[in-house]
Amino acid sequence: MEPGILACKSVVFYQRNTEHGWTCPCLLQFNFSGDVEDSCYFIIEKGDLNAKTGAWGNPDLTVEIPFNVWMDIMTRKADGRQMLIEQKYKVHGDLSLMMQKGQQKESSSHSES
Repeated sequence: MEPGILACKSVVFYQRNTEHGWTCPCLLQFNFSGDVEDSCYFIIEKGDLNAKTGAWGNPDLTVEIPFNVWMDIMTRKADGRQMLIEQKYKVHGDLSLMMQKGQQKESSSHSES
């Protein structure tokens, strides 16, 4: 499997298999570096996610992340929020999308209590 396809599938898996995926209408760009250097983007509308390899000209949010950091987040070896605080990856654009995602995660964990 091509590395870019693997990267995209990992984001799609994350979106579909967590209770705190993005629900807003938006376009997200992921640029992977390191072991896998590739890009993919996601068009999200009404909770549906459509993934494409490559780059989009004007995304709402761009995540620049080493692929090994992304995989650590995916496999829950690392916390995405903590990795961002430690500047292990960068986010550009509408940061409220990241905040919305974080709030969804917090509210779902509070509702489980």
